Amino acid sequence: MKIHICGIYGSGKSTLAKILSKEFGVKSYALDDIKYEIKFSKIRDVEERIRKLKEICNLSEWITEGTWSDYAEDAFKKADIIIFMNISKILCIYRILSRYIFRVKHEDDTIFESLKLAREVSKYHFTKSPVSLHAHNEIIKKYKKKYLILKKKSEIPDIIKNIKKILK
Repeated sequence: MKIHICGIYGSGKSTLAKILSKEFGVKSYALDDIKYEIKFSKIRDVEERIRKLKEICNLSEWITEGTWSDYAEDAFKKADIIIFMNISKILCIYRILSRYIFRVKHEDDTIFESLKLAREVSKYHFTKSPVSLHAHNEIIKKYKKKYLILKKKSEIPDIIKNIKKILK
């Protein structure tokens, strides 16, 4: 089983990855953990991120989740299933701001950074950046992957059923 979960910030990718990891007994990996050497402050260079992700994608089973398409190509390429999180912008922005308020703060973890993420959510459907609906659609098409769309949390049981059907 190899699953990649993509979508914009605050869409619930990490939460879904944890649920699927527990349901199927497969380890999950966050692209943010690959991106940052020190959470929210020291970023790894792109070549190192690509190398680390290739190591994960060469395992026999995995679940990866993240917004990035530029250095996550191996996850899209090698996934059996891609889950696209298509959650409302308002809910994503709410989650980003709530997360900032309630989480333990790291160096360079400021409200300004959270507001920048919220701005990216509002641009997600209208740009062609590596974190955009366009980029996610293009890479899914490129590899002709089976994909599932999740629009709200209540659809998670259906996603699990569909994964079981696809992987039979």
